Amino acid sequence: MHVDLEIDHDRRRVVARAQGALQLPDITGYFARLVFEKTIGYAKIFDGREAWLDLADHHIGLLKGHVRAMGSRGPRGPVAIVATTPRGIEGARLFMEMPAADRTAQLFDSMDAARNWLGSQFEAPAEPAPALSRLVAPPLLTASGARERAAKARRLAWEMSTIEDRDRLLDYAGELDERAALLEGSIARSA
Repeated sequence: MHVDLEIDHDRRRVVARAQGALQLPDITGYFARLVFEKTIGYAKIFDGREAWLDLADHHIGLLKGHVRAMGSRGPRGPVAIVATTPRGIEGARLFMEMPAADRTAQLFDSMDAARNWLGSQFEAPAEPAPALSRLVAPPLLTASGARERAAKARRLAWEMSTIEDRDRLLDYAGELDERAALLEGSIARSA
């Protein structure tokens, strides 16, 4: 299945929502997005209430390698995993047992408990920008911005250790190209 990300750069927090059977490409694709979005050090909530790991035994070893490799990308932020089903809890515990000395992980049965844990123990850094900046809306994705992100995703894709990760980033780059084309089309129609 797919893992959707909601990224809050101001609070340095990522909320990932997963559904269904998560296979190795789903998890490594999630890792690739964290690298691409430069959010490895952010606090993360992984909402797995409707998901479970569906890994072959030989994929567990590969996943452990990916978890170790993420440590070379910089310090990792804490992870609050929310799981409520027996299979979801089993997968969360498997992930939490994987070696990652610089990562704190905790299992929860509700999103509120996960948010409270992250909020009480891992405060986001103080905002350095002046108060006026809060009144300005964040910039929208422009056609040129989408093209730049697509090019960056393509460059990063060739650094991935697996074909699945590379293909996911290349697919993401294609989606950004389509978004840029749509944005360019809307600009041309309005002119």
